[in-house]
Amino acid sequence: MTKVFGTEMYLVTFLISVFEAVMLLFALFWFSIRHSDKDRLHYLFLLFTLLMYNVVSGLLPDDAYNHYIPYGVQVVLAYASGFCHSIYFPYYCYKVYDLKELKWIVFKLTFYLLILPFLLMFIVPYVWTGDLEFARKLTVLLPFIFGLVFTVFLGKSLYQRYIFGVPSQKINWINLGAVFLSLVFWCGLPVIVFFGDFQVIEATTTNFGFLLLTIVFIRHSIINSNQEHTLFEIQQKQVIQLQEELSSNKVELSNLVIKYSQGQATLETLKDQYFNLTPKERAEFPELTRVFKEGFSEDDEWKTFFESFDKTYNGFYGKLRQNYIDLSEKELRHIVYMKQGLSKKEKAKLLNVKESSIRELQYRIKKKISPPEGVDLLDYINKSVNDAI
Repeated sequence: MTKVFGTEMYLVTFLISVFEAVMLLFALFWFSIRHSDKDRLHYLFLLFTLLMYNVVSGLLPDDAYNHYIPYGVQVVLAYASGFCHSIYFPYYCYKVYDLKELKWIVFKLTFYLLILPFLLMFIVPYVWTGDLEFARKLTVLLPFIFGLVFTVFLGKSLYQRYIFGVPSQKINWINLGAVFLSLVFWCGLPVIVFFGDFQVIEATTTNFGFLLLTIVFIRHSIINSNQEHTLFEIQQKQVIQLQEELSSNKVELSNLVIKYSQGQATLETLKDQYFNLTPKERAEFPELTRVFKEGFSEDDEWKTFFESFDKTYNGFYGKLRQNYIDLSEKELRHIVYMKQGLSKKEKAKLLNVKESSIRELQYRIKKKISPPEGVDLLDYINKSVNDAI
């Protein structure tokens, strides 16, 4: 087998490491765009631990580095990189597939069957005896048992979730098969280590299992992206539809204001003309006499209008009345017209007052509401009302 750059790393391991380094950069770029994608973050860590395992175990141990790192430390680092990847792999499956029922395996059994065996059955025997083959064979038994236990319980969890929990036509057998096949390669790593130091076989086996997980992850990401894009398009259409409805409601409200206010102005004119009549002439219109004495029914019409106004503006008028109880009915209506963006001339006509009175009316409103200096009156009212909603 060909080694590269005068190191202990074989060409196969080197090419795999370069490929995974490019993948890591690409994955980091996408994660920088979508920080909220936790699955991608877990995938990044898994890829990083595998890359470190390939590089460290490929380069170490090497007598050429003895001047910088003692040979024994190189051995420990090489095997530690493999254990770090093996420790993180169950956690990756636990988080990405949301298998809460495997928490005790991931945290407790990982400690007792992976971390402790590495410390007590590899580092201690190797440092004590200096016999790498003995330490290697001694330490792989419990990790192999852990791999089998994890595979069995992971299979049970996925079976219960995807077989019993999901209709058969929705089961993604390709993904499930890829996950289990990657576990087979992961469990086979201790067996390879038991029989010797086979860098190429270890790298090929481990990375092929990881490649299967990568295919599953990419496929899952594409499906999620398509679903998110479809959901975004639906939401965009809903937003456009709501905006159109809101615009239509505002136009209808403006027309309704004009209609009601013109009716009010007509009644006021009719009332003035009526009271300019002589008593004898008024007696000819007994019904009008009763209406003008009892009052107009316009309040009912304005009540209907403001109910529609509140629906369009999210309860604005109701909250306005609650927040500013000192405002008169005319002042409240003036604010409503401000909200609709009517001009002074239009407001004066609708309120049946002179245009010069609009400025005085707005001054009284400003004095009662007391917005901070430099703050637009309507902006302040909008904020206070929205904060109360």
